Parts: sequence; structure tokens; C-alpha cells
Amino acid sequence: MNHLLLSPEVKAVEDYRRSAQTWLDQLHTLDGEIASLLQTDNQGDLFTQSRQAQQMLQHAVDLAKQVDQTQTPAAALGYHEQMVATAMAYLEAARFGMRWVSAPEQSRKDDAQAALGLAQANRKMLEDNPWMKTR
Repeated sequence: MNHLLLSPEVKAVEDYRRSAQTWLDQLHTLDGEIASLLQTDNQGDLFTQSRQAQQMLQHAVDLAKQVDQTQTPAAALGYHEQMVATAMAYLEAARFGMRWVSAPEQSRKDDAQAALGLAQANRKMLEDNPWMKTR
């Protein structure tokens, strides 16, 4: 078994990269939650929809908080800024989704879908970032 000794800086970057991969996975899950909510016709069980929207919003809040409060090594600052912006974009999309569930007007749904599209574009940039592919 080979053991690799990492400097504290390299270890911090690798730890951050692992966290970032977990966040990307969570963003992907959140994306599905928001998209699923927006695909409903909002004619079903309002209580169930409202509960799903609340859970989705809480997921977005928790994730944004986790990303924002993580100590970031200097080498990852640029990527981290993008990650924070993406987490906030998903939080905004979740908020728009929640507004639509509470007052189902087409303009609110359109706002939520536009916000989700922006969040998805941000997530794609993070996933395609060569920094995440370096191993």
C-alpha cells in the first residue's frame, strides 16, 4: 500500500475538492427537486406540494449555508466564489418555486423556470471546470 504525504496546503485543497464534489452532487439533487416541483400542474394536493416545496427550500438554504461557511484554501478561492454564486442561484430558484406553489400564477412559474435555468448554467460551468477534474 502506497502512502502519499501531503503538505497541509495540498491536503486542504484536496479536502475542499472532495467537499465541492459533494456539493455538486447535492446541487444536482436539488435541481431535480425544483424541476419536479415545476413540472406539476399545481392542481394536486396543495398540502403535499407545499411540504415538498418547503423541504426543497430548506435543502437549498442548508446547502448555501454549508458552502458559504466552509473554510477555503487560497488555491480554491476562484472556484469557491463560483460555487457560492451557484448555491445562491439554486436558493433563488427554490424561492421562486415556493412563491409559485403558494400563488400559482404563470408569471411566477416562468420566473422560477428562468431562475432554475440560470442555476443550471452555473452548475454546468462548475462541473466542466478543469480544476475539479484534476486528480
